[in-house]
Amino acid sequence: MQNDDETKKFKLRDIFKVCGGLPRVLRLVWEASPALMLGMALITLLQGITPLATVIIARLLIDGALQAIARGAIEPVVLPVLLQLAVSLAGIVCGRLYSTFEILLIYRLSNHMTLLILR
Repeated sequence: MQNDDETKKFKLRDIFKVCGGLPRVLRLVWEASPALMLGMALITLLQGITPLATVIIARLLIDGALQAIARGAIEPVVLPVLLQLAVSLAGIVCGRLYSTFEILLIYRLSNHMTLLILR
């Protein structure tokens, strides 16, 4: 039992050591390309909002389907379907942009570190 506690403490200490270097790493990445880092942060924020938008649109779609059945018309369903299409396309575009920004940031960071070493 005591051995498990020591193992947990050791792992927790290692986690804090790794997190202690995080500000230096973030500063290094920021120096390489602030625009790409901000772009990736913005895209991450947008991707975090996507599930909420999907849930809201699903509710609108269900309400629209019930109205469509009651009225015998398709119009109440059209807007939620178009909104879901827009959210899905935005999610795909954000994913592609994030991947592109990530690749560009890796190259910029590599060049920045090389220049720091050469200096």
